[in-house]
Amino acid sequence: MMPYAPPTARLLLAALCWAAVCPARSLGDQPPVVQRAADDLPQKGMTAAAVRAKYGAPKRIARQILYRRHLEVWTYDGPTPLQIEFDCPRGEDATVLSVQTRGKPAGPPPGEDPGS
Repeated sequence: MMPYAPPTARLLLAALCWAAVCPARSLGDQPPVVQRAADDLPQKGMTAAAVRAKYGAPKRIARQILYRRHLEVWTYDGPTPLQIEFDCPRGEDATVLSVQTRGKPAGPPPGEDPGS
C-alpha cells in the first residue's frame, strides 16, 4: 500500500517530473523568424518621427494629459499588431517608452464568409 501524499505534494511531484521531461528554452533558442520579428520592433528611446517614418501613420492615437507632458499610445494593425507608448515631455521630442505586440486582429470566425 502506498503512503498518503497531500494534494500539494502530488502537484509538486508532477511539476518536477514535467520539468525534467520538457526542458525550458532560452530566448536564444527561439526560431530565427521570431528573433527577426523582435529585432524589427521599435526600440526604447526611438523618436516618434523615426517610428512614423518606419511604420507610417498609426491607425489610432490615444493621449493622456499629465503635468508638463503627455503620454501617447499609437496602435498599428497588420500582420504584427503593435501598441507603442510614447513619453512626450513639453518642448522635447516624443520617445518610445514601451512596445507591446497584441494578438491577431479581430476578424470573422473561421469558416464564416466576411461579406455576410
